[in-house]
Amino acid sequence: MTRYLGQCNVVRRRGAAEEALWHAMIAAAHPISKATFLRHVDLSPLLDDGETAQGFLRTVEASDPDATMYESMWGHQRCWYLQTSGFEFIFVE
Repeated sequence: MTRYLGQCNVVRRRGAAEEALWHAMIAAAHPISKATFLRHVDLSPLLDDGETAQGFLRTVEASDPDATMYESMWGHQRCWYLQTSGFEFIFVE
């Protein structure tokens, strides 16, 4: 399973190395389906009490119809992220 790396704006503030990793991740990304995303990602760090991953994604998609899930690389680790409202929520293998 994955671990939640963080939201892009927080991760990118950690320093130049993290900023470079973020740029490389964006450049190498390819869109994936919701089912593929959910197979690889544990969304529990983002969920409210009693909220399900499916319910969370329905809420995201309702507020941002352009929300998209991607697979990419974070350095030498495979990663997945949810891009919504100008932010990426990043998970690494």
